[in-house]
Amino acid sequence: MPLLLSLALHFYLSRQRTFDLYRLFWVTLLGGGVDALLSVNDVFLFPDSSIMPFWLLLLWAHFALSLNYSMSWLKGKPLWVKSLAGGFFAPLSYFAGVKLSALSLPFGEFSSLFLLAVIWMALMPVYLLSSKLMGDEHDAIRRGNH
Repeated sequence: MPLLLSLALHFYLSRQRTFDLYRLFWVTLLGGGVDALLSVNDVFLFPDSSIMPFWLLLLWAHFALSLNYSMSWLKGKPLWVKSLAGGFFAPLSYFAGVKLSALSLPFGEFSSLFLLAVIWMALMPVYLLSSKLMGDEHDAIRRGNH
């Protein structure tokens, strides 16, 4: 419930609801799709045996919105910095999920986290590039051009 409330609050306060909703949809679809593929292939398993628990989709929605806010500093960085950030920090969130018993890694922690690091090294720049492809409305608002 708190995840839904924080999304509702975000959209209530947002000055760019359409852009945020569009970003939320596409990033959640891509990220959720990748996680569903990993789940179907037993890279990670959830205690309730679902392919994609609802809470994980909500986390993807929050991640999508954070790209233009708390992670916007990454946009101007070189590709290798974006890749390293994704490859290092994203597997930590999955590792935290393991420690919280929200998921398990049947192939072993090291192998699974290494695979997730490689995937995220490729996808993090794509997620960050998505705002540029969508018109980068947040940056225009910040500069006062919108």
